[in-house]
Amino acid sequence: LLKGQAVTSRAADPAILDALRSVLFASLQNEVGFPAAYCTVPNHYFDGSAAAMICASHNIREAVQGLLELHLWDGDARALQLLDRLLESLLRITDSSGRYRPERVAEHPLLVSGVGFSDRRMYGDLFKAPSQDRGRMIMALTQVYRALSDVRAMELANRFTRLMRSEAFTEDGRLTHFAGSHTHSITGTVHGLADWGLLAGDGDALEHARRIMDVGLAPTCSSFGWSVEGSWREKIVGRGEVNNTADMVQTALILGRSGWPGFFETAERMIRSHLLPTQWLAGQEYHQPKDDPRMPTADLLPDDDGGWGCPAVNDRYGGSRLGILDITQGGIQGLWAALREGLRADAHCDRINLLFSNARATTDAGGPVEVTSLLPEEGRLRITSGRDRDVWVRRPSWLDIGRTKVRLGNNSTRPRVIGDWIIISPSSAQAEAELTFTVPRREDTEWVNHRPYHIVYAGDHIVAMDPKGKCAPMYPSVAELAAARSETS
Repeated sequence: LLKGQAVTSRAADPAILDALRSVLFASLQNEVGFPAAYCTVPNHYFDGSAAAMICASHNIREAVQGLLELHLWDGDARALQLLDRLLESLLRITDSSGRYRPERVAEHPLLVSGVGFSDRRMYGDLFKAPSQDRGRMIMALTQVYRALSDVRAMELANRFTRLMRSEAFTEDGRLTHFAGSHTHSITGTVHGLADWGLLAGDGDALEHARRIMDVGLAPTCSSFGWSVEGSWREKIVGRGEVNNTADMVQTALILGRSGWPGFFETAERMIRSHLLPTQWLAGQEYHQPKDDPRMPTADLLPDDDGGWGCPAVNDRYGGSRLGILDITQGGIQGLWAALREGLRADAHCDRINLLFSNARATTDAGGPVEVTSLLPEEGRLRITSGRDRDVWVRRPSWLDIGRTKVRLGNNSTRPRVIGDWIIISPSSAQAEAELTFTVPRREDTEWVNHRPYHIVYAGDHIVAMDPKGKCAPMYPSVAELAAARSETS
């Protein structure tokens, strides 16, 4: 909620924030300061545990992020104290290689009876991989260091980065058994490795993250962002998870900043063709599923409006619940990162990395930079900047430079192109520039999760797909698209 508030300027409900703060603080009131909750579901943690207070290492990342955001939002001193205790506990129970120290864990009954505070342990028939706690925690720790300059967070991120790179992934980027089967933890780990590389100037870690994106994650996802919920074991065949997509988007944005600008296109394609279409919104086509034991309602509930869940490749409904809170936060974080990274300034220029409408306030002379995008309906990008510096616009791979024009004031010229960028030079006298280009249609067949899908793209945006989703289709069928085009023509 606070990340969404930061980029939209739309204030979250203070009563909701206070309620969530209260729940978070209460969950951390224990001897180690890790999130714990009273679990009454029989066998919920796979080892036959009776109802009890359960602490799961998987949830520490979210506690770190929540405490940090509360402190940054209103200077919450209690949140900072709780974060301090949590970091100290993590340092005490892990060693320099990132592994748990059994003798330290044994000092805390809550951790002994908890889930995940050991290495290479089976819980029934489920393996608890290090990606499911320490790997996915790296990105939260790098955020703490950026915001607070807390060197303990860097030390922990360094430990966990070394552990994950040595155990969960091969040098060429393939997943090992120690990556586990929970795809969100795997994608979260890769996000953390990339962010660690960017923050620490660790080019080798960045290159490793790039290889994992290209090689290791490829069998678990589509080129447009769908990602299977369980990489080696599917509870419901074909069910994805938007959290995974958001992590891949954020990893791609980091790699784009780190010398591989083609990953910006990967991020934009995933946002346009999966992250945005999977959001549940009132008024969308929806047919009540008949074979779900949870019996979803005939109409979309108000609580689901604006949320995300576990989609299929072509359908917002992937065989289970519609909107889910912990997945909705992933969708928000993906869009937060897109707005933050889509328009950036460096020492020499302003960069438009993603071709979305966006605006960025500036503290230096010249005022804000604003981008208005008419994509995908029209190939037109309007840029307003009174700053005497160049604007670099990322050039999509599908853009035909020969059919692209730049207008500055009343003058229209051919674009100047350097590598992956179109360079525009507005000035205080000619503050508005316009980039116009054609948006090509192309068709492709992509196999996703052992099934072929026939896809029509307009630029990076999917505009039709066969087969069409049955419950809450994200795209029209190819025939429906053709019929709609013939009607308008």
